[in-house]
Amino acid sequence: MAKKHVTLLVIDPLNDFCDPKGALYVNGADEDCLNLARFIGSNISNIDSICVFMDKHPLVSIWSPIFWVNKEGNHPGDYDFTDVPVSKVLSGELKPAKEEWYDRALAYVKDLERNNKNVLTIWPPHCLVGTSGQNIYPIVNEALKEWQITNKKNARYISKGTNPFTEHYSALQAEVPDLNDNSTLLNVPLIHEWHDSDIIIGTGEASSHCVAETFKHLVYEFNDNPEDIKKIVLLSDTMSPVKNFEKNAQAFFDDMVAKGVNIITSKEFSI
Repeated sequence: MAKKHVTLLVIDPLNDFCDPKGALYVNGADEDCLNLARFIGSNISNIDSICVFMDKHPLVSIWSPIFWVNKEGNHPGDYDFTDVPVSKVLSGELKPAKEEWYDRALAYVKDLERNNKNVLTIWPPHCLVGTSGQNIYPIVNEALKEWQITNKKNARYISKGTNPFTEHYSALQAEVPDLNDNSTLLNVPLIHEWHDSDIIIGTGEASSHCVAETFKHLVYEFNDNPEDIKKIVLLSDTMSPVKNFEKNAQAFFDDMVAKGVNIITSKEFSI
């Protein structure tokens, strides 16, 4: 019997999410990384390809406190996790710090609302270009290095979130694609590659946001073929939700199970 082709997708295993001192530490992410590193080591010859997605943000971005001011002209606090619905922008409760951004920002939040996307959240600056927070958490980085040395092939590293005018939770498409920026559009060639995999393993941070949106996209694109959806395996002990967004993660898991995705711990799953 032919060997199964196994693809591992690792979403945002980055210092700012996984280090307890990181700018946007996800509770439990350091333990998730330990589990992931062990899983890669235990399956080093069974995993055929690895794709790592990495936030790479400019400081001045639509999700950043620097982009917005309140009626008093003050920026929101870095850790206030302020929501920016359409109503706040129309009322002037929040507005872009530069007047020239207003029309684009208003159109953006309207687009999110119209398409039932997550409401824009103002996040602490994280995974900024040129900072250590944007690097891969050491224990995962070492596991990836060992996989590459053992298999004499490179993992693929793909940056996301470089466009300052859209959020980019999903590794496959920005929240609001920019037709003038190919990096924000649906990554159709990559999805087509994964059609040829027998097993697609998902892991990373956070289960409430970037992992969730990535696999929602993937399942949607696989929707015409339930057999493709059954290829997907999520390792539940290698991902955690952002604090106070636990319900989002649970809703994601429930949705994936209903659609036929397998959710299992890294210790229980064998290739």
